[in-house]
Amino acid sequence: MTQISLFIASFAGAGFFPKAPGTAGTVAGLLFFLFFVKLDTSANALWLGLGLLFIVGWMVSHHLLKQSNFKDCDPSYIVIDEVAGIWLTILLVQLFYQPTWLLYGSCFLAFRFFDIVKPWPIGWLDHRLSQNFSTASFGIMIDDIAAGLVSALIIIDFYKILGQ
Repeated sequence: MTQISLFIASFAGAGFFPKAPGTAGTVAGLLFFLFFVKLDTSANALWLGLGLLFIVGWMVSHHLLKQSNFKDCDPSYIVIDEVAGIWLTILLVQLFYQPTWLLYGSCFLAFRFFDIVKPWPIGWLDHRLSQNFSTASFGIMIDDIAAGLVSALIIIDFYKILGQ
């Protein structure tokens, strides 16, 4: 079970990228999303996929944290949270705007910015939930969901200001 959890949590090994594993996980998540877009997957199926990513990410993160006796409450190799975060960013923005390469790039950059910088409430969630072993795995996932939400709101507002 641990090897499967590790494979899933690292998103097929993207989390073991030697430099910037979170960025590697986000790129992998974006490519995974684009794969489903290329298959002409419905928006409902993509939202369902996001829900599954969140639940499975929470479960495998908990399993891995438990196996390590919670020595590190947010290991850098766990990047399934970045995958869920970039998916949320794109799905929310696509509710308002047609997808383009510029839009995907904007989603990527905004999400990485907010995931790295972690302004309030993202940083508060990350810090608050990682302090308690019982909430650490949920915290791994939810701070990236918050970063995805904030990123989407910023992009939507920015595009409105531009008049698009």
